[in-house]
Amino acid sequence: MTLFERDNMLMTIQGTTQKEVLAELAAKAKELGIVADENQLIQDYLDREAESTTGLVMVLRFRMLRQAII
Repeated sequence: MTLFERDNMLMTIQGTTQKEVLAELAAKAKELGIVADENQLIQDYLDREAESTTGLVMVLRFRMLRQAII
């Protein structure tokens, strides 16, 4: 499987909180057969974010700011 195919990407994200966005990413990973346990992946994301930010928080803030402007 090639990960960078259009069908493997989330072109829009509905979530507005970190947990909502992580849940959407985890659901897509499960849909693609990359993971079996969405909840474990979400926890892994949160654990990784606690070690050192991946920039996801900044992406969420930018998205929320963009929505407020539009």
